[in-house]
Amino acid sequence: MTKKLVFDKRSIVVLIIAIQVLVMVYHGMIKEGYFIDEVSSYGLSNSYYEPFIQNDDDFIERYYTKEELTDYLSVTDDGFSYDSVYYNQTKDVHPPFYYFIFHTLSSLFPNNYSKWIGLSINILIFILIDIMVYRLVFESVNREAGICALIIWGFSAGAINTITFVRMYALLSLLVLMFIYLLRKFIKCEAKKVDHFLIMLVTFLGSLTHYYFIIFAFIASFITCLYLLYKRKIQNLLVFGFTELTSVILAMIFFPAMLTHVFSSYRGVDSFSALDSASLNITGYIKIVIEAIGPLFIVLGAISLLIIIYLSIRKKLDLSEEIDLSYYVILGIISILYFILITKIAPYIADRYIMILFPIIAIYLAILIYLILKRSIIKGNLIIISICLCISVLQFPFMTLNYIYEQGKVRNAINIEYSTLPVVYFYDDLWNTSTYLSELAHHPRTYFRDKTLESDLKLDEDRLLVYIDGTDEDDEMILQEHFKDYDHELLTDLRTRIYLLYIKS
Repeated sequence: MTKKLVFDKRSIVVLIIAIQVLVMVYHGMIKEGYFIDEVSSYGLSNSYYEPFIQNDDDFIERYYTKEELTDYLSVTDDGFSYDSVYYNQTKDVHPPFYYFIFHTLSSLFPNNYSKWIGLSINILIFILIDIMVYRLVFESVNREAGICALIIWGFSAGAINTITFVRMYALLSLLVLMFIYLLRKFIKCEAKKVDHFLIMLVTFLGSLTHYYFIIFAFIASFITCLYLLYKRKIQNLLVFGFTELTSVILAMIFFPAMLTHVFSSYRGVDSFSALDSASLNITGYIKIVIEAIGPLFIVLGAISLLIIIYLSIRKKLDLSEEIDLSYYVILGIISILYFILITKIAPYIADRYIMILFPIIAIYLAILIYLILKRSIIKGNLIIISICLCISVLQFPFMTLNYIYEQGKVRNAINIEYSTLPVVYFYDDLWNTSTYLSELAHHPRTYFRDKTLESDLKLDEDRLLVYIDGTDEDDEMILQEHFKDYDHELLTDLRTRIYLLYIKS
């Protein structure tokens, strides 16, 4: 009977993960546009020794053909060129591991800059994140709490945003979860030789995925070493500290540009400058957390925490008998310190900078809610799991999804209908042009133009599309100045405006 019950619960886990994968695939299907950084994922991974097309000397002086833009976004005849990927990232502000993975899949599907290149990577990573969330809670609490964590995380807006955002943050989240999974063994002084190797590998790869991993790992290592010192586990402390330090040093040896990125790049300098200021964006990031996990789970988790504190004070509940208390206290301290530091140094108030915390927060909420519900009038673990699932479903209509860009459906239809027409793109910000490269690659040629340039355009086109970036206050002036022989029609003002121009009859 016991074996059958275990099998049933494992089947529930597999079923939940399968449904969540379908949810991610659905949201991938309705994704219709890109954030500027997502387009950079394609360009930096696949352009051959050309990290930024905007750096071309003649970027604003000639037409770019469809083939040139396609070559920038996808692999053509230069597949598996990891030397190029490595070079491109030395010129960027991020390390190369994610881009190696992206380039590998792109090399298997040449001349293709489909959204499914990036989404497929993230969905595969999502399955591994699900497994890590479940295993971590299962091994430190029990199977039912693990299923609750899986539900709270995998059906959340935070999960959907992480997976539909074609960047390295899903991979970063996975590596952080692997790190904290292994960290538990070091905190409990149960780490074996293979665990030392695995945490060294995870730290090495995490450091080569995003520099925020180093921040998280540094905080985690510092707090863990303090704990081991308190426990007088000096040998464990020294071995763990040496392992972590060696991992980061190896990452720096592999990618020396890391030092330049952290200490000299515009992003690194901005982060260090932010440390000197007194400002914190905690309120903005708390709002992001609530939107990512869902207000119902946040409220239920907060109530559960208050009840647990009350029961603990009244000595009616001994948490150390229910969960791996020392581990979760340490992980909580690490996560809170990371959250506070990110609210100070992050260049913008954006969910991507704390995406690694979403599954961790879901883990805590699941444990709190599970501990209280199982002590209430509710009897039966399957009922508790069903309650979590119902709350997830109730929150679906109110989710804030940041990277779907459903309005892009209108823009994509325009680009398909007028794919034979050339484009003139007037930009307000040179780097913002990256956002629309995947659209412009539909057209035979594109001419990029600074809005402030006054010199005449020399055109020989009966019909064309005109993109105008920034605010619309200068649109009429631009159209009258450069296209006085054309009539125009606004096709869309969603995101950048697109005009159809045709010779006056």
